[in-house]
Amino acid sequence: MRRTLLLLIALLGTLGLLAGCGTSGGDDATGTTAANGSSADDKTDDGSDEGSGSMPTTEELEALLPTAEEVGSDYTEQAPDTGDDGEDSADSTDDEMDQKFEEACPGISELEFLDMGSSDDGEDDSVTASFATDDDREVEVTLDPTLDQLNEDNLDTLVDALDGCDDIEVTDEEEGFSFTISLQAERDDTYGDFGLAMTFEATIAFFGMEIPLTFAGQAFSVDGIGVTVSATSGVIEDEEAFEVTPVPYDADVLADLSALMEERVGSL
Repeated sequence: MRRTLLLLIALLGTLGLLAGCGTSGGDDATGTTAANGSSADDKTDDGSDEGSGSMPTTEELEALLPTAEEVGSDYTEQAPDTGDDGEDSADSTDDEMDQKFEEACPGISELEFLDMGSSDDGEDDSVTASFATDDDREVEVTLDPTLDQLNEDNLDTLVDALDGCDDIEVTDEEEGFSFTISLQAERDDTYGDFGLAMTFEATIAFFGMEIPLTFAGQAFSVDGIGVTVSATSGVIEDEEAFEVTPVPYDADVLADLSALMEERVGSL
């Protein structure tokens, strides 16, 4: 049961990153290249930066990420997900989910400006912190320094593409489950610039049970840095009774972390 839920939660997280993704055109976040084309290592005689707009280093961005204590007492920080669990069935399900997503959201594949966190050298410059509770609620924060092409026109196109997606339906006969995901997206100017809010509602059908899950996310830009904050609902499992009880996602945590990241990134 838990592995099935984690597969779906991983999918929701992947979809959520689409709205907080960066764009190509930046370089790696080593502090060697500025977003405005100058060198972040260039200093004046007094040791200050030449000009403004230097791309922050990976270390600077990681220092802005929240701690488990700041997220909430129920949460513990999770190790980065490498995406390689060594299970062929998971790979097969991932492939089907990718195909179903492309079919349901044809507009996404046409958005050539999307390139999630990648710089010109193909490296992922984003930094992420993930947190989870014992009942599988999750919170994740990603900062992306290569958000240099997402603008007013692109934002409307992205929102329209996400909000125009059909429901995504996937069945895994080997694992004995199926699920349906409905996506909604809208512009949201609460935090930063070029902001949008996303909600993905999912229902898992598993051996006669229906388990609802919700992914909610805020994505926005602060001084050219992409910020994505997401929260996922969880479940309490009763293995003896073979029952699960849904646990709502933490809307207050989502709002508090979005405000915190807006403030911290803006202080760079």
